[in-house]
Amino acid sequence: MIRAGSAGLSTITAARPAVSAQTLRRRLAAEGTSFQQIRDQLRRDVAIAALATGTVSIEDVSQQLGFSEPSVFHRAFKRWTGSAPRSYQPGA
Repeated sequence: MIRAGSAGLSTITAARPAVSAQTLRRRLAAEGTSFQQIRDQLRRDVAIAALATGTVSIEDVSQQLGFSEPSVFHRAFKRWTGSAPRSYQPGA
């Protein structure tokens, strides 16, 4: 099961208590990124890989990545890639 979108910043920092959420935010900002950007990149990459197999529906990918509705996933995917999720499926 795909679960790239299920972990939040508090979950990540709780798993490694030596780094607070604020310290992680500060370190990511120093690198020119944010937790949200990294999570979106991971979600995008996982979605593309899953869709390219042709065995998982857009609705299933949406749910597995933690989106509330397929339409929300569709908008996010289009923002990430400039294309609709369907364009990454074989035979599209």
